[in-house]
Amino acid sequence: MIIIDQEKCQGCGTCAAMYPACIKMNEAGKAEVIDAECASCNHDEVVASCAFGAISK
Repeated sequence: MIIIDQEKCQGCGTCAAMYPACIKMNEAGKAEVIDAECASCNHDEVVASCAFGAISK
């Protein structure tokens, strides 16, 4: 399961670009989970994709 901390998210869009099956950018310009239990991504890689530490599992 992927969790995005909206307070830590800086809205850079890197995670959404790398993992469009499970993350998108919302209207506020922050990353938002589409599918928290997406099976197409390695969740450790998704967590590591955030330079701001906003993604956890």
